[in-house]
Amino acid sequence: QEDVNYRSRSEAIRVRHGNELDETVFDEITPESAYWIGLLYADGHITEKWYQVDLTLHIDDYKHFEKYKKFLRTNKEIKIRKDEKACGIEFGSVKIHKRLKELGFDNHKSFTAIPHESLKHSRDFWRGVIDGDGHLGAYKWPGRGFRKKIQLCGTYDTCIELCKFIEDNGIISKALPSKASGRELYEVSYASWVATKVATLLYKDAI
Repeated sequence: QEDVNYRSRSEAIRVRHGNELDETVFDEITPESAYWIGLLYADGHITEKWYQVDLTLHIDDYKHFEKYKKFLRTNKEIKIRKDEKACGIEFGSVKIHKRLKELGFDNHKSFTAIPHESLKHSRDFWRGVIDGDGHLGAYKWPGRGFRKKIQLCGTYDTCIELCKFIEDNGIISKALPSKASGRELYEVSYASWVATKVATLLYKDAI
C-alpha cells in the first residue's frame, strides 16, 4: 500500500483560496529562520483562532516585509494600515503555530517570553529581537560628541539572556536589566565602544 500524504486543515484552506505558504520554513533553525523567529518573538503575535500568526511593523519597514514574504514563500498580501502607519502579514497555519509554541511563544509573550534553548545562543535570533524591540542609535555625551547605543526592551528573561549571550562571546560589560520606566518590562543598554562591539557581533556579514 502506497503512503498517502494528507494536507493539514490550514493547508487545505489555503489551497482552496489560492494562498501559498511554505509551512516548513521554521522546521530547522538556520541563520535565516532564527532571524525571523527573533523578529516574531519581538513584534509578532499568535492566536488560537484560525491559528493566526501576525507580524506588524512600522510602514517604513515595508521593504523588510518583502524579504519576510520571500522567506515564507507566500503570495499573501502585505497589508498597509495607513491610519496606524503600520504594515504587516498575517496567515493561518496549524503547523507554524504549533512550531512557534514549541519555541515558547504564547498569547501573552510580551510579559512572559523566555528565549528557547535552541535560540538563545544564536546571534541571528538576537539580531531579530533587537530589530523588533530594540534600538540602535547614538546619544550626546556632553563635551565628547555622540556615542553609539544599543538598547533592548523586553521581559527580564529576554534581557538577561541577551546579557549572557554577549558575555559568552567575549564582550565584558556591567550592563544588566533594569525596570523600564512606566512599563511592566525591563531594558538593557550598551553604549560607546561596547555598543560598537555588540553591533559588530550581531550585524557583521549578516544575511
